[in-house]
This record gives sequence, C-alpha cells and structure tokens, in this order.
Amino acid sequence: MQFTIYPHMSHNRTILLPELPESAAMDAEIRQFVDAQLKR
Repeated sequence: MQFTIYPHMSHNRTILLPELPESAAMDAEIRQFVDAQLKR
C-alpha cells in the first residue's frame, strides 16, 4: 500500500480538475487500494 501526499492540492481535485495528471495518479492509487481490499 502507498500513501501519497499531493502538496497544495484540494481533496476534491479529481472531481473539479480531472484533466490534471495528479488527478489521474490519485484515481489510480485509490483504485489499486480498493481492489487490494476487495481481494482479501
């Protein structure tokens, strides 16, 4: 599991600014975490 801090970024940027590379990276990280938890 990985915990990433994105300095100076809003917690809702994936909704407000989905075109940012950081938003895509955060979505991928969340997806990987959820997938790992569901495979338990």
